[in-house]
Amino acid sequence: MKIILFVPVFILHSLFLSAQNPDSLSTVQRVDSLIKDSRAFASKGNFENAFEDNAAAEKLALDKLGRISAAYGSCCFNRGRVNYFKNDFVEAEKWYLESIDIRSQIPGRGKEHPDYATSLNSLASIYRQKGDFARAEPLYLEARDIRAKALGKEHADYSASLMGLAMLYEDFGDFERAESLYIETKNIRAKTLGKEHPDYANNLNNLAILYRRKGDYAKAEPLLIEARDIRLKTLGKDHVDYAGSLNNLASLYMNKGDYNRAESLYLEAKEIKFRALGKDHLDNANTLNNLALLYTYKQDYARAEPLYIEAKDIREKALGKEHPDYAASLTNLAILYSDQGNYAKAEPLQLEAKFILAKVLGKDHTDYALCVNNLGLIYAGKGDFVLAEQLYIEAKDIREKVFGKDNTDYAKTLSNLGLLYMENRNYEKAEALNLEAKAIWEKVLGKDHPNYALGLNNLGLLYLNMGSYEKSRPYYLEAVQANWRLIQKSADYSSEIQQNAYMLGFKETFDRFLSFSVTNPDAELVRTTYDNTLFFNGFLLENSRILLRALDSADSLSRATYENWQGARRRLAKQYALPIAERKNIVEVEAEAEGYEKILVKRLPAFGQTRKIPKWQDVRERLKPEEAAVEFIHFRNYTSKKTDSIFYAALLLRPNWEEPKIFPLFEEKQLDSLLHGNGIASISNNLYSMRSVKPLAGRNILLESLYTLIWKPFEKELDGVQTVYFSPSGLLNQLNLGAIPTGKDHVLADRFRLIQLGSTRQLVVSASVKIENSNAFLFGGIQYEADSTAFVNSIASIDSVSIASRGELNFFYTDSTLRVGTWGSLPFTDREVGNLERILKTSGMPTQTRRGSAATEESFKTIGAGGKPSPRILHLATHGFFFPDPQTLEGFK
Repeated sequence: MKIILFVPVFILHSLFLSAQNPDSLSTVQRVDSLIKDSRAFASKGNFENAFEDNAAAEKLALDKLGRISAAYGSCCFNRGRVNYFKNDFVEAEKWYLESIDIRSQIPGRGKEHPDYATSLNSLASIYRQKGDFARAEPLYLEARDIRAKALGKEHADYSASLMGLAMLYEDFGDFERAESLYIETKNIRAKTLGKEHPDYANNLNNLAILYRRKGDYAKAEPLLIEARDIRLKTLGKDHVDYAGSLNNLASLYMNKGDYNRAESLYLEAKEIKFRALGKDHLDNANTLNNLALLYTYKQDYARAEPLYIEAKDIREKALGKEHPDYAASLTNLAILYSDQGNYAKAEPLQLEAKFILAKVLGKDHTDYALCVNNLGLIYAGKGDFVLAEQLYIEAKDIREKVFGKDNTDYAKTLSNLGLLYMENRNYEKAEALNLEAKAIWEKVLGKDHPNYALGLNNLGLLYLNMGSYEKSRPYYLEAVQANWRLIQKSADYSSEIQQNAYMLGFKETFDRFLSFSVTNPDAELVRTTYDNTLFFNGFLLENSRILLRALDSADSLSRATYENWQGARRRLAKQYALPIAERKNIVEVEAEAEGYEKILVKRLPAFGQTRKIPKWQDVRERLKPEEAAVEFIHFRNYTSKKTDSIFYAALLLRPNWEEPKIFPLFEEKQLDSLLHGNGIASISNNLYSMRSVKPLAGRNILLESLYTLIWKPFEKELDGVQTVYFSPSGLLNQLNLGAIPTGKDHVLADRFRLIQLGSTRQLVVSASVKIENSNAFLFGGIQYEADSTAFVNSIASIDSVSIASRGELNFFYTDSTLRVGTWGSLPFTDREVGNLERILKTSGMPTQTRRGSAATEESFKTIGAGGKPSPRILHLATHGFFFPDPQTLEGFK
């Protein structure tokens, strides 16, 4: 009803103008037409024509109607709006203020008119963009109240005020108030517009983004999908709003670690926006930036770089070189190059960004301080400590002035400066700064925050550099515990790829601790090192896979409970990332997560299993008196500084020991020279074939060196041991330890029953595998250098369907030509597969065996071809050939 009454009021006002001045109505119409044209140009990014049309409207309104008129007020408002679209918030603010002044004075309208409320609402949006909560909130509230009174609470403009308030509260972390307003707006639009209207989709979209920011992905995803489907139906696949939905879904999947789905959606959104807006439109820069960020997360820098550059070029063309968004693009590129160690490319970009921000925002702005700090990191990386020190001090002073000393960013600058002084051996200054930074982080963030763990690691490193083992030790030990907590909490809600990336961030601190522990092997350090190894050696990824398998066969309620639990853990992580004073509802969300956990433990046994972190004592309890456990570890060796040496050690545990023992072994280059020194095949034969041994003065120096490097350092501790459970690491995965000769006629397997495990943790927790429809395929007693006749005979019996599926086979097949030298036969492997064949057939398992010249690479490749199922067991008794290691998480087995 109020909406109906409002329209006649506007009409009467127009008629009143017409009665006063016959030309006034046509003037208003002409001004309105010019303003519409101006807005159309602005929406397409054509700001020159937009300003030109608006200027014509202003002149007409001033000449015919005067400054205090509704028409001129609309012109001022539209000039502000065009500047807002252009991201020129300074000019936009000026013209919005002008429109407020004019509209407040118009006779018969004043401060209770909806146009006045519109100006207030738009000015509030400017202040929200600038982060000025104190000035934005009262304007939004006043505009809301005016619209409620003049238009009613079911009007689109009233819901727009609620939306602006919701976004304001969301920006400032008040998610509860924001959520309530988003839901109220959604209900209004569902009632007045229907659930297939684009504005209703916008509401769903904003509410979903709020849930995503809270970490509640289970609530966010269906809302984003519903908004996408509405936009697809009402606007079509070529509309920019539909592309926006794809972009938001992609951001959700990126947050969840589902990078493949995110990438495809980002790419689709990019193509739609390019077609709809043209490649130079400003909105495209955000999409390109998101896609580049995704590739950065994947460490695909080659694909990220051109996207960052393209986004930068668009912003330069649309906004000019003196805009904060252009500076942000420069910084993104600088960080990309810094991460790759390319400081020569990073430096000029960060310098340009610093100059822009100083001019546009001023030298007291927090964004400028961040830019200065980043530039300091670049100079520190280059080794230019003088310039780095100057920049860190400048950033520190700005942050102290703006935030005070109880601030995390201020503490981060102290930490950077402290590390710089440590590099210069100015230990007194370094100690004071690092202690202050740690104290601030502990006070503001608490002990469960990554920055506090960083402070502990920095102090441990500092005291080690100072030669003070006793001061360094407690910091390293506390840092290990803090890192465990952080990694485990992250694993509760992260994907496998995110877990790998997150753990990579702890690689250096883990290696530093191992180096420290091996050098100073007291009982507590060794116990912690064993626990560390059990934890980092695939524990979290193994648990993740166990849970995923369990969830695949679980009922819908258990799966929903698990998703809710992950959402609660994710929301907790978001809260713990905030300063203590800003955290909200921690107790409630912790209770919620605990409630889900109790349900899952009852309904999903695998969940309870994966919540238990095994310790070295658990392994010890599973060992029998004649057994021992060995965890091999390898790590980059650190003294006070990083070295290029990869070092190996062994952790040994027996059932009657009070704690594990650690034994330094060798450098990786020593073992690598033995494995790869004279060609793969010849070394392999020397390692495992006694026929090829060439003794020197009655002793085989090569084989004795392997035994001396790997086993001899701790063998005296194995007196009375019959069975050794061992977990290899690094290059040791390429060796058969049991085949290493310990003398002229003996190998290690003659002395011990060796059982290889992925981790000795498997003695405590073993994954059960249900085997159905089992069959086996065995290869052994292989003749590697078969002649051509034997080869042709061996493939004569291969199923023609298999050949068709793989392509034509011939004697010159080249898949294996990268191996070097000749390969000797392994006679005992024929006996091995023979024994296995009898055991498997006796147990009722269908078994096929390939021996001699029939055991070829080509016959192996036909397994599972032609639609045949792959075997449950595939056993290969053969030599091993290893290509060079890919880039992996060194030390994380």
